[in-house]
Amino acid sequence: MAVTTSDGVDRATELTAIAAALNINRLAAIYNLDLEAARGIVGTDTLYSLDRVIINNGGWRFLEEPSLANIPYHVNEVFLDRPDCAVVSTFIDLRDTLGFDETEEQIEVIFFDEAGTASLAGILPLTATASTWEMICDEDERTAVPLGEP
Repeated sequence: MAVTTSDGVDRATELTAIAAALNINRLAAIYNLDLEAARGIVGTDTLYSLDRVIINNGGWRFLEEPSLANIPYHVNEVFLDRPDCAVVSTFIDLRDTLGFDETEEQIEVIFFDEAGTASLAGILPLTATASTWEMICDEDERTAVPLGEP
């Protein structure tokens, strides 16, 4: 699913919608064991390789298919917002879909191509330093579709 930016919406709200869509679609790809869907959502070989391992090992044991309706998700703070990259701290609550106490506060790095299409470039612990996510944003070789083989 391509997620693109739009005009007329405040940027924090827009980044929240983009980040939520990327995350929920990534979880749905894992739920459905769909490597092609995962490939279209993540923007780095590293993250795609992680998803590939998860999917090839049977995914996670969800109680129901992940969706915006059953997974509380919000952006706490926007750390960086450039035309090619955004960095946000987020909260995601997977308790109802995984069936155990799993909530995550994390930092997410989002790539944007020239057309404004977004891809999830990295998921980092909340303790990650600015230099770590800036390094991901400044990578010279990036793609909206990972280069790794399925």
